Amino acid sequence: MKVDHIETCVCIDHEPTAADSVYYGMPQLKVTKGQEWSVFCPNCGRGGCLDFKSQYLALAHWNKMQLGLKNLDDILS
Repeated sequence: MKVDHIETCVCIDHEPTAADSVYYGMPQLKVTKGQEWSVFCPNCGRGGCLDFKSQYLALAHWNKMQLGLKNLDDILS
């Protein structure tokens, strides 16, 4: 399985452009407890508290969490 799109973190102040680093707003994966995966934002620290059996599941959860936060931000604005 593969993830077609990775959502940027809600902590960034603008959408990534060609002038930004390719890592701007992107989450990082880390291996925890053997072969379990966790995903987190290196800028704000959001995420990282759940472990998943694969990178795909970790990134799928990240995308779901970020879309929910972005939708919430739109509702509150």
